[in-house]
Amino acid sequence: MLRQAGKKMRLILSIIIVFKDCKKDLHKTLKSLTKVFDNLPNSRIEIIFVDGFSIDGSREEAERFIDANPTSSRIFLQYPRGIYPAMNLGAAMAQGEWILYLNAGDTLYDTAQIQATLTEAKLLKKQAIQFNSGIRSPNSNTATWVKKNWPRCHQAYIYKKDLHNSLGPYDESLRVCSDIEFLCKIPEKLTLKESSVLSITQVSPKNASRNPSLIEEDMKSLQRKGYLSKIFPRPRLTLFILRVEKKLGISLSVWIKSGYHIMRRKSCLIYLDD
Repeated sequence: MLRQAGKKMRLILSIIIVFKDCKKDLHKTLKSLTKVFDNLPNSRIEIIFVDGFSIDGSREEAERFIDANPTSSRIFLQYPRGIYPAMNLGAAMAQGEWILYLNAGDTLYDTAQIQATLTEAKLLKKQAIQFNSGIRSPNSNTATWVKKNWPRCHQAYIYKKDLHNSLGPYDESLRVCSDIEFLCKIPEKLTLKESSVLSITQVSPKNASRNPSLIEEDMKSLQRKGYLSKIFPRPRLTLFILRVEKKLGISLSVWIKSGYHIMRRKSCLIYLDD
């Protein structure tokens, strides 16, 4: 552990941010965290950073955030071994009852009802809350989200840390699909669906999660485990589209689909202020 701020207290929500050499994107994410601070005044929050030994000033960006905010925050260093070992470290170190993962570049959007939603989930004995999530390209100040879509991505979930005791940690043998596999294991009966847009996720062919080689590698493991059809109903088509998008340098299919939903009034456009 490198840095720590804040007093020991009973924590409700742990926000885990894994990063390496992404100072500009990390700044964007940290700026959005004030939304949670404004809407959880009576709760206890901690921010856990897992840094893969950044050399571009990203860690210093996190340290400045810690110094400027009274919220309990901790930074852990881990030699780069992949995203899921870092996410597992964050979960192991989390002291909150609930956890939320954000990638550097992702931003929180609507947290106005987060305290009420956490209370409702607890009363209903739910283990996970599945929110809506918007998507945007890295340099855009607009995002889109599909109504009643509830995407299965970690930026759209807040779930009980105890689920890692019952379902296990993220499978570190997978390269980019372990978080989706884990979320698929959460029983629907234990999931509360919330209509608000919790977060905005950056989508780009540069994202590891859209790398066709890494996804093809994971698909083989997912097929053996029986999760392939649940995560990728059309695996060959998915790989073909991702390969084309990688050559073009733009996530064309995502934006075509978003535009189609907007025209049919099934999707909304969000204007961002960052």
